[in-house]
Amino acid sequence: MTSAPFFKFTSSVPRSSPPALIVPLALIVPLALIVPLALTSLACSTAPVGPRDVDDGVAQRRAAHAHAAPDRTAVGIRWFEGGLDAAREEARSQGKSLFVFVSTVWCGPCKRMKESAFLDGALARRVNDAFVPVMVDGDVGEGKALCESLRINSYPTMLFFEPRGIEIDRAFGFHDAAQMQRVIADMLADRNTVADLRRRVEATPASLALRQSLGLRLALRGDTAEAEKELEMVIRADPENAQGQAAQAMFTMGRYVHFLKTRDFDAAILHLGQLLSRFPASAPAREAAIDLVRLRMMRGQRDLAIAALEAMIAGQPAEAQRYVDAAQAVRQHGLPLGRAVEWLTHAATLRGDAVPLFLLGQVHEQQNDIPAAIAAYRKALERAPNDGASKQALGRLEGATPPKTPVRGSGTVL
Repeated sequence: MTSAPFFKFTSSVPRSSPPALIVPLALIVPLALIVPLALTSLACSTAPVGPRDVDDGVAQRRAAHAHAAPDRTAVGIRWFEGGLDAAREEARSQGKSLFVFVSTVWCGPCKRMKESAFLDGALARRVNDAFVPVMVDGDVGEGKALCESLRINSYPTMLFFEPRGIEIDRAFGFHDAAQMQRVIADMLADRNTVADLRRRVEATPASLALRQSLGLRLALRGDTAEAEKELEMVIRADPENAQGQAAQAMFTMGRYVHFLKTRDFDAAILHLGQLLSRFPASAPAREAAIDLVRLRMMRGQRDLAIAALEAMIAGQPAEAQRYVDAAQAVRQHGLPLGRAVEWLTHAATLRGDAVPLFLLGQVHEQQNDIPAAIAAYRKALERAPNDGASKQALGRLEGATPPKTPVRGSGTVL
């Protein structure tokens, strides 16, 4: 018997949504401004993101491993085995909500949740009592169709539906058992959901922060038209970024609406470029520049990629992290390593920790300039004598014979 079509799941996302943009595995971490519902955890993604997302994801992975071990006093969640459409009918017949866990075989955070949070006894009992839970693979069959329909491009994604098939909301990324308990409590109470945010915005229409959060949440779940409407209202209400909201809304529009969801790269470049031009000193301008580098490099526009990094640095020339971010973008995208050396060297004069010097050592290694790399690692150790990474790098290179002619080309030396 052929399963029923997926359009029976009610969502405001157009059914004609294009398929997910497949790019190399990366980590996606949305903005910190999002309300607490489940959007700041580690995830895998099929959508392009910047290098800072990867760095932040590593830190969050470490934090996730630090949580207490789950209570494994039960077998675990009783996942429905009959497929997605049958699970929907089962939820409707039982009057239960539907919990859809969308993962892939290559998603590390998905696997960790299956091996930890979903074996927690208390969580399993709560899920089994309140939901019909079902797992789907986002890469194949009905799971792939669901992802295309609902614009899902990061894993794990957790979908929650009312018994009649109307979507309550979504959660993204790795969650331990305690975090999942909070997510489920919010879903069942319709608290901190998109619907709840809508009600709060209606009650306090002058709150740009609330409207900002709503716009981002809508964008992340693929409701791009409504997201644009909310974000445009924020931009119009804060034209000079006096409240710090316009720049954030422009960034959300560029990255989450157009870059990651609609894949309208021209629109993404327009919004991110306007942000970098109008509010270069703002915090979102840093992330906008990194996204612009990726977009420009996708089109082979190396000079424009470098120009975005230069504009980002010029916006806050005394902010060391901007130089570090720019140097990391250079390394990631094979841009001229000489610029990374220049920017990391200057960053080391603006901040007193060892990070810029350690990264400088790595760049010199990419250039095959071993003496310069050794010198950078030694300086890093002067600032942080117990830094294991610098010690290891220095020990590895101390006996190396420097090449006669260091490579100072425009790209990364493998």
